[in-house]
Amino acid sequence: MDKKMRPKNTIPVVFSSDDNYAPYLGVCIKSLIGHSTPFNNYEIFIIDGGISKNHKNQISSMEIKNISIKFIDIKPFLENIDLSIFSLNSHFTINTYYRFFMPKIFSNYDKLIYLDCDMLILKDVKELFDIDIDDNYLGVTRDIYVIYSAAKNNFTQSDYYCKILGLKKHENYFNAGCMICNMKKMREDNLTEKLIKKLCEIKKPKFVDQCILNAVCHGQVKYIQNNWNYTWHLSLTKDCSTYLPSPYMEYYLSAETEPYIIHFTSGKKPWTDISLPKSYIWWQYARNTPFYEEILYKNFQQQNIDQVKDVINYNKNRLKYWRYKILSKITFGKIRKKYKEKKKTFKNKLYHAGEFLKQ
Repeated sequence: MDKKMRPKNTIPVVFSSDDNYAPYLGVCIKSLIGHSTPFNNYEIFIIDGGISKNHKNQISSMEIKNISIKFIDIKPFLENIDLSIFSLNSHFTINTYYRFFMPKIFSNYDKLIYLDCDMLILKDVKELFDIDIDDNYLGVTRDIYVIYSAAKNNFTQSDYYCKILGLKKHENYFNAGCMICNMKKMREDNLTEKLIKKLCEIKKPKFVDQCILNAVCHGQVKYIQNNWNYTWHLSLTKDCSTYLPSPYMEYYLSAETEPYIIHFTSGKKPWTDISLPKSYIWWQYARNTPFYEEILYKNFQQQNIDQVKDVINYNKNRLKYWRYKILSKITFGKIRKKYKEKKKTFKNKLYHAGEFLKQ
């Protein structure tokens, strides 16, 4: 849509996904819709990295009066690009690099929001969009995990962030999962070309395109509240308070207490382990999407099959728990110890299943 015809209360939000991540993108969109307001228009754009027709139809079915969903074919923007330059590692896919091409794809937009698929949106993104980022390229949050990890490892990783990426200090490294993007400035400065050039120089960035965005945009970003990008995997560590220095610990605790967006960072995800912190919130939204049964089916095929079974067998497990609880009271010696262990096992099963079933 031409920007002259676009209503002033329009919020453009961009995602990038392949077919494998489409169901989880659907959950993220559901959470965005759940926190939208009827007097705003939300334009959701999905950079399509090979999403199937069926998944597209399922996502499109989530449209409502003031929420539009459009798919963008990435292929025309990659025609003259050597795809072998896109170095990958860990759980990342090539789709993460499609962010490089947003200035070209969205040539009619001066500002937009980019969000990762592995998120839950718990606040109206209009408030995020309205943040003034001045004449910077991006509005972003500091990557608290990088700060924690550097401190824990006696700052041995700092050379990578400062010498390779060119940051003044590693604390300035940002997480690219949530970005307010100044598209006008990006186009004026030919940012796509600069990003590709920097990738060719660094070749194997540690955190793929995120590192390249940091290297090119450093000094021209505005840091916003970490509440807008609460990176959950730090909550999975046991020594966060020991190593994370002030004021970053305060930023993290504020985000953990009141997350506006939960970002399920790292290889661990709520759809593969329902026992992890805040996973049950993600499943509350998943239940109300067209993808719920598919996500459950995938879970049966993966390592957490026992956890999903515990949800299905909740009532049976509750009876077993009470049985072993009673037996642990009326028996003695080794037999009593055995029943205590069984009681503990089923108590844990009920706890994790209960978190999942919360409404």
